[in-house]
Amino acid sequence: MDSGSIKAIIYKEIKDLNDITNVNGFDLTKCIVDPILETYESSSDSEMQYDLWTVFEEEVNLSGSRIYYDEDEEMFGVAKTGDQKQRIDIGHVGSFLETLEEL
Repeated sequence: MDSGSIKAIIYKEIKDLNDITNVNGFDLTKCIVDPILETYESSSDSEMQYDLWTVFEEEVNLSGSRIYYDEDEEMFGVAKTGDQKQRIDIGHVGSFLETLEEL
């Protein structure tokens, strides 16, 4: 899977939204990022790490919540930024819009 395929999944979900500048309080034109494969760690075991696609960042300084895509599970999930600026997986949710509702 590549970043273009993941973007297509997201944009297929949001294509029918009337205003993508205010979806659950988020401006998707600013928060959706070009998907990038990054290392995340488990919230229950920092020794467990795996690669997930970052697709959404709440804040430019990366202190807010994130949404990732897990291509193995074909699901989006929620992550947060840890004290050391590491990406911590909180858990899988489902579709992009379902995951956005969890933030």
